[in-house]
Amino acid sequence: MLGKFRIPQKEELVINAEVSAPSNIALVKYWGKKNFQYPINPSLSLTLKHAQTKMKMQAHYREGFQVKVFFNGALTPSFHQKIENLIQVVAQEVPWLLHYQYEFHSENTFPHSAGIASSASSMAALAKCLAQMIKVNCESELSSSALSYIARLGSGSASRSVYAGYALWGECQEEYSSNDYAIKVKNIHPLMKTLKDVVLITDSQAKKKSSSAGHNEMDQHIFKDARITQANDNIKKSLTFLQEGNWRQLGELVEREALTLHALMMSSQNYFWLLSPASLEIMNWVAKIREVEQIECYFTIDAGPNIHLLYLAQDEEKLKKLVTEANLSLKMTLWDEGDFDE
Repeated sequence: MLGKFRIPQKEELVINAEVSAPSNIALVKYWGKKNFQYPINPSLSLTLKHAQTKMKMQAHYREGFQVKVFFNGALTPSFHQKIENLIQVVAQEVPWLLHYQYEFHSENTFPHSAGIASSASSMAALAKCLAQMIKVNCESELSSSALSYIARLGSGSASRSVYAGYALWGECQEEYSSNDYAIKVKNIHPLMKTLKDVVLITDSQAKKKSSSAGHNEMDQHIFKDARITQANDNIKKSLTFLQEGNWRQLGELVEREALTLHALMMSSQNYFWLLSPASLEIMNWVAKIREVEQIECYFTIDAGPNIHLLYLAQDEEKLKKLVTEANLSLKMTLWDEGDFDE
């Protein structure tokens, strides 16, 4: 896909980039891989506006490929390998990327490795840095699909983080979608563009099992085929609900998707769980808010213990008051919104 950038027009001695990229929250979950970074099922996400990875890159044209990564000002070897791996994979198509020595400085506006898709935002940010390398040396802008393709090679969910609004990744019959890169979902009802998100953080520590390890558990999962069928059906329904502005039915589907994700973890051969008593407390509280306060809000969960509360903008002030009064087992709340900038 990147073959036309194999030979640079020039090779600048120093290339700088300063970028940011958002996280996203999957509404229909991606869980399980095949081949290299291909999903076993399509997924649908909402891009968040304020949960960002900010990254600075300086690349020097020198003999010997080298990568240094600093996170929050400290040299971080655990991030080094993942970033180096992505550059090496992309270099199979753009070999001159290995002629540089890189230094990256990154920071997040949210807790890392706590189930808030930090790999999505960080790999999307790295893809933007590599896009700057290509822009300078090949005098050509990458398309959104090419940027998504690079991000996907680092983290599947990162493929969706290059788009504002709703993004779809993985082959399905409803859209001209691809396993290679995500696409932006269009024809969204105006009401669904007011969707917002608050992350109710119960635990800001790194989760006990990585998403990559969790994905591997799907290879021999007893419910694998049923999950693929369910996800494809839920994609079809979700796209219809987004077009029609049917928030209630989308919200109910999103909750079932979140519970399915964690049920798959707990029914794996090497089973594990990431939910905590505080997670269950909040889920019960959300159901009570719907029943007692008549507010159409719904939860979803990534691969971690923290709960995303999805709601329409019209209900934000009421919900902020209710969250404050509820005395939930929270370390912090991160109020965010869908990013629908065109």
